[in-house]
Amino acid sequence: MSDPYALLIVGGGPTGLSAARAFRDAAGLGPVAIVADERRMPYNRPPLSKELLRGEMDEEELPLEEEAWLADHEVDLVSGHAVALDPTAHRVTLSGGRELEYRSSLLATGAEPVRLPIPGADDPRVRTLRSLDDLRELQRRLRPAAAVTVIGSGFIGCEIAASLRSLGHPVMLISDESAPNVSRLGEQAAEKIRGWLLELGVELELGTAVDRINRAGDGLRVQAGERASDSGIVIMATGVAPRSELAAMAGAELDGRAIAADAALRTSLPDVSAAGDVCAAVNAAAGRRLHVEHWGDA
Repeated sequence: MSDPYALLIVGGGPTGLSAARAFRDAAGLGPVAIVADERRMPYNRPPLSKELLRGEMDEEELPLEEEAWLADHEVDLVSGHAVALDPTAHRVTLSGGRELEYRSSLLATGAEPVRLPIPGADDPRVRTLRSLDDLRELQRRLRPAAAVTVIGSGFIGCEIAASLRSLGHPVMLISDESAPNVSRLGEQAAEKIRGWLLELGVELELGTAVDRINRAGDGLRVQAGERASDSGIVIMATGVAPRSELAAMAGAELDGRAIAADAALRTSLPDVSAAGDVCAAVNAAAGRRLHVEHWGDA
């Protein structure tokens, strides 16, 4: 086993990269590693549902840094999935059995899409969009001008619906919200978003919860009350939940499903911090822990 990492970051997203950069910018010494599930440089996610989905940018534009940045800052990028954290031994175990020791660790495991607890939600033709691999699979399954049903009227759902409509796909967006993003932005902004979507030609079915998803021939039928939508692909954009399983198994204190942390991002585990979507940290101004607002995004 190699010498312990001065900082072992679990999570290969923007938060993990920012942590490594901040550590080096603060003259942090010793070996640093980022453990990344996706086997690629940390990258921007917002373009996935917009410019990249519409074909207006290339995948090569997504990374937040060139690979040379790693060598320049003496940061290892370790491809693998962390399956165990031993806070006593200061050790993280990867799925292949490799063990990494650390002096300090940061959990930046992010969040993952949640699927509605309804029949048919786990059908492989029901897609979610969180990663570049998700986008590639969605594009592989899409047929030219094929009808698509989007479930959820939060930011991601609206962006996906607008992007696919601009590519010529008939799109129906279904949500239990009375207007797109109304619970996050209020009535006035929601009405403007509704107008933009309608101008693009997105069909809206709002104020109705989805009951089930059934196979219908070669496609899927989404049943929402008395309304049914038939399409080849269904995209579920119904929010995300923190990926806190690693911390939970190690005995970390949770706040809901998020890792509880103080104002300095320290968790209840010794020498383990948390940041990003997986973390609910104390906000000094608010005097309480704050959660990521898009958990459970409708």
